[in-house]
Amino acid sequence: MHLHFAFSDKRDGNMSFRHESQHDVDEHRRRFFAQYGIDLSSGVMMQLTHEDTITVVNSSDAGNGMTDSETAVVTEALMTKTPGLVLCLLIGDCFPVIYYDRINNAVALAHLGWKPATLKLAGKVVRAMHTQHGSNLSDISVIIGPGIHAQSYMLSDPLQATLPEWQSFISETAPNTYAIDLLGFILNDLTQAGIIPENIDTSHTYDTATNPAQFSHFRSDKTGEPEGRFLACAWMEE
Repeated sequence: MHLHFAFSDKRDGNMSFRHESQHDVDEHRRRFFAQYGIDLSSGVMMQLTHEDTITVVNSSDAGNGMTDSETAVVTEALMTKTPGLVLCLLIGDCFPVIYYDRINNAVALAHLGWKPATLKLAGKVVRAMHTQHGSNLSDISVIIGPGIHAQSYMLSDPLQATLPEWQSFISETAPNTYAIDLLGFILNDLTQAGIIPENIDTSHTYDTATNPAQFSHFRSDKTGEPEGRFLACAWMEE
């Protein structure tokens, strides 16, 4: 079994029904999937809760949320052992995190914004893979996709400044202004859960807030540019 994953960008178009017409988003998603020789009917989309829910999916979930929002799986992470089932997630600045057990052939995709991160979702997915699929920690590889970096993620009086677990991952850059290291928090949670640092790939973690080729909710709030979401997806193929 082989792992495949992909992240769309602005050239592929907005992937969220919230920010564009049904017809246009359907076409964007179909074209993006076609680049990889797959069909929308093989995907399953998650509807985010900003909590720490993890859902195991299989072939019966194929197509859910791919051409509508109503059938998307309400969860913060998807996990499967089904080859060809494409796990999908819409992202604006939070980090998409992919997990792959190359021995037991299991894959997971999680949405790591600051709220799920605070709930230690990154590490909970690791433990869920062990519980559900018998994954050994040394066999799990992790790929972290694009998201907002600390040099961009600056807020005045953020809630994180009041949370003890965030103190090593925030820094005051000006009076009452803090840089928030969401990526550092996620990496720490993964290693605390037992993932070997050498098995974590951060080569795709460019800063969405400063990359003009990528959609960014944070940047849109500041500049007024049109909102959009990019697609993160992962699947196994024999």
